[in-house]
Amino acid sequence: MHDMSSVMEKIDAFVASAAQAVYEEEEVDETGVEPRDIHLVMTNIGVSRPKAVKALIVGRPEHRGRDRHTCIAIRDASKLKGILDKADIPFTLSRSGRPTTFTRDPDTSALEFHTC
Repeated sequence: MHDMSSVMEKIDAFVASAAQAVYEEEEVDETGVEPRDIHLVMTNIGVSRPKAVKALIVGRPEHRGRDRHTCIAIRDASKLKGILDKADIPFTLSRSGRPTTFTRDPDTSALEFHTC
């Protein structure tokens, strides 16, 4: 039988360092951000509190590859961008270069508008 104690020690050390990294995540100024909104982003998207706050401040959903959100097909992105700008609603364009605009609705749910 093999001695697994050294393997278990390495696993314990890894888990401890990962847990410490979570607690050492940088603090973010939450001024102007509603605690309810932070909670919604954290639970709906599954990100840490600082990442949720950053997403709410920037106005763009915090994407983790395959987050849950609504995608709406549109024909004219310039009209949408004009409406969002006029209403002072923050948005960003897709990082991948796709003809897609991201924003949040008033309940902080992520919205994707894809130009067809």
